Amino acid sequence: MSATFTNPWARWQQGLLEESSAALGRLTQFPTLAQRAQRVRKGVSPSEIVYEEDRLRVRHYLGSQKPHYRTPLVFIYALVNRPYILDLKPGRSVVANFVAQGFDTYLVDWGIPTDADRHLTLDDYVNGYMANVVDYLCERNGTDTVNVLGYCMGGTMSAMFTALRPERVKNLILLAAPIDFSTQDGLLNVWSRAEYFDVDRFVDFVHRVVPPDGEPQTGAAQIVRYSHRAQHMGRVHRTGFASRARGTTDPLSIQQHQSGL
Repeated sequence: MSATFTNPWARWQQGLLEESSAALGRLTQFPTLAQRAQRVRKGVSPSEIVYEEDRLRVRHYLGSQKPHYRTPLVFIYALVNRPYILDLKPGRSVVANFVAQGFDTYLVDWGIPTDADRHLTLDDYVNGYMANVVDYLCERNGTDTVNVLGYCMGGTMSAMFTALRPERVKNLILLAAPIDFSTQDGLLNVWSRAEYFDVDRFVDFVHRVVPPDGEPQTGAAQIVRYSHRAQHMGRVHRTGFASRARGTTDPLSIQQHQSGL
C-alpha cells in the first residue's frame, strides 16, 4: 500500500493540492461568468402576456393540450423575488407541472419597481392590482372564481385578498407564506428583537435611513420604523414587509380591512 494513503498528513496535503487546483481553475473562468450568466434562459415554459397594468404583467402558460379544469389557477409571487424561480428549467418547473396536470395556469409578474412605486401600499396591491387581475381572469375564462396559489409574501397578500374577496377564490394554496404575525416565535419577530437588531446601530451604520417627517419613506426606513415600534410594543404583528427593493408597502393601511384573516 502506498505511503500516501496510509499517512494522514500526506492525504491532507494531497487533498489541499487538489482543492487549490480546482479553485484556481474556477477562478480563471470568472471573467466570462457574467456573460455566461446572461445567456442562461430564465423561465422556460411557453407563455404569453395577457394583461398589463403599470409594471405588472400576467403570464399565461401554454400547454400542449387544452386545460382539463375550467377554473384558472393564478400564481401570486412575492414582490421582491423574481418569478422565474418557479419555472427554472425543464423537469424543474413548478409552473410546468401544473400545466401538465391540466390547469389553466397564470402568473403575476410584479416587474421591477422604480421611485414611482414608493408610495404604493398593501391596499394598492391587494385591493387594486390583485383585484383587477382576478376580475380580468374571471372575465377572460367565463368563471366567477379563480384558484389562487401564493408564494412567500405573495401568499400573505393572497390570504388577505381571500379574506376580503372570498366570493372570488375557489381554492387558496399557500407556499412559505407568513400568516400569523402575533406570535413571538415567528421569524420576523425574532429578527426584530432588541437583542438581535440594534436600530440605533443600524441607523448609524447606514447613515440617513429615516428621513425627516413629510419626506417619502424608503424601504429601509420602514423596516427601521416598524422594527423600532415592535421593540417598544413587544410584538411584531405590525412589522409586515417593507420591501419591493426601492419601493415601499404599508402593512398598517390594510389592517382595518382584514378582520376576517
